[in-house]
Amino acid sequence: MVAAVGRGMFDPKRRVERPPMAFSYHIDPGRELVTIVGGDAPFGAWQQMMLDLIGDPGYRPGFRILADHRGVRGVPTPEELFAGAAFVERHRTSFDGCRWALVVSQTISFGMGRVAAVHFAEIGVRMQVFWDVDAALGWLGVDV
Repeated sequence: MVAAVGRGMFDPKRRVERPPMAFSYHIDPGRELVTIVGGDAPFGAWQQMMLDLIGDPGYRPGFRILADHRGVRGVPTPEELFAGAAFVERHRTSFDGCRWALVVSQTISFGMGRVAAVHFAEIGVRMQVFWDVDAALGWLGVDV
């Protein structure tokens, strides 16, 4: 089940070891920031979570996205990357002006994130891959 986390206090820099889990998101409207956490779930769970996000009344196009995948053990397949880019393209108006920072902890995830960034760039979404949350927040223009 996908969990849409509320709008309470949330520290995206706090790393928590977790068992495999579905995706969740948190919207910080004051910072115009969405933090996505998790990801050891099938692609369909990511897609449903993204539909929940863009349908959330607290979300607006142009919000920055911090995808924290440091706790993710699996790696998306190339087909899943293509499907993710296709999803974002189909919902392009929901991501207009978006910057998307992906934070990872595995070398293979970094490489696959770079591949995803190329696909996202082709549809007009700026994505960058990071090892460090502070660097990602800096690139997003969010005060650390």
